[in-house]
Amino acid sequence: MFTEIVVFSTDLGWTGILMAEGQIQRCWIGHQNRQSLFRRVGTNHPIAAVKSHSRMVGLFQKYCSGERTSLDSLRIDESWMTPFQKQVTQACRSIPWGQVLTYGQLAKIAGSPRASRAVGSVMANNRYPLIVPCHRVCSSTGIGGFSAPNGIALKQSLLTNEGLTLLPTS
Repeated sequence: MFTEIVVFSTDLGWTGILMAEGQIQRCWIGHQNRQSLFRRVGTNHPIAAVKSHSRMVGLFQKYCSGERTSLDSLRIDESWMTPFQKQVTQACRSIPWGQVLTYGQLAKIAGSPRASRAVGSVMANNRYPLIVPCHRVCSSTGIGGFSAPNGIALKQSLLTNEGLTLLPTS
């Protein structure tokens, strides 16, 4: 399988998107510079011309600038996921811009109402941040976690870009 990585800057930092066969295999966001991104990703993939992926890059850049943007048209590779992971991922992708759910609420929507901790695990291991908007999923007591660079600060920036100034406490 031929893979390539698209690397570009956004208002929220450097982004890298690993592509193969027209699908996104993995995405990294929020890096301070290209070097930081390359340390995280490695350099064993050819770097794709941003121009050849200009539509996708444009969507990410708009999204990161705070412009209401849908990433629903971007195809992600789900072949490695369990049925539960697919259900949670698809449910998470349905959370509208500017809204948040708790892990428990997302578990219920995904069809497993008692699996909030398992949902948290799926979100913590999300390979597709922004495309699968795990930043819109919070704990019942506050913001929850975020595994991208700058963690909670980046999650809060993403939520602020979507017009959320207060997070639910329950």
